[in-house]
Amino acid sequence: MRNLSMHSAKKKIMKKKSQMTANGESSVFDDSSEDRSRKSFKSNLSSSITRTMSRKNPLKVSNYDQNSHKSKFHKRINQYVISKVLGCGAQSQVLLGQHKETKQKYAIKAIKQRNQSICSAGGINDTNDKIVSELEVLRNLSHKNIVKLHEFIQHPKKKKFYLVMDHLPGGTIMDALEASGVGLPVPKVREYFRQLISAVHYCHEVKNIVHRDIKPENCLLDAKNQLILCDFGVSQFF
Repeated sequence: MRNLSMHSAKKKIMKKKSQMTANGESSVFDDSSEDRSRKSFKSNLSSSITRTMSRKNPLKVSNYDQNSHKSKFHKRINQYVISKVLGCGAQSQVLLGQHKETKQKYAIKAIKQRNQSICSAGGINDTNDKIVSELEVLRNLSHKNIVKLHEFIQHPKKKKFYLVMDHLPGGTIMDALEASGVGLPVPKVREYFRQLISAVHYCHEVKNIVHRDIKPENCLLDAKNQLILCDFGVSQFF
């Protein structure tokens, strides 16, 4: 009986799909693996947004203050005074900023938006999957060996936005390897590896997130010489 029922249901689906195709309608039974993957990813992203927005301590989201971007001597992004460029990527730039009141230093990732504003009063609009992916991944992470996202700032006119994150003054693992000339001491390598595995285990087993770009350049060191996993630009929920 169960096999007959499943066979009957399958016949109904195929019949409905044929009817919709004949009528020129788009089918909801699209069996393209790429489409299924995209729908699944957006579904996970939507769930993540809902979970994040309902937190007791949600991420601080700000609009860019048009009157703060320049002073006579320094460039500013809202309350952060920019002193130098820490690094550049294909679509982003990392700046060193200091909070004008607390004097705390932050790394500010500036990214040019390719589409319309992704932040609104009602939440986040996933018009740009890659941008929203990095934002939502970082918002969902809280681990001592993973970079922390403190604030999100958007610039509506220039279609730019900024991710305000921890400043990690120790540089990258690649910097440390190149500076040593002969490689790092084995005990130190073991310590870094344990910290990296702890961060990856948390991402995989607790948050269902895959980093997808782990390399020495994306493993930074904080002021206490602890490894911090960074750059979740190509990460995904699974």
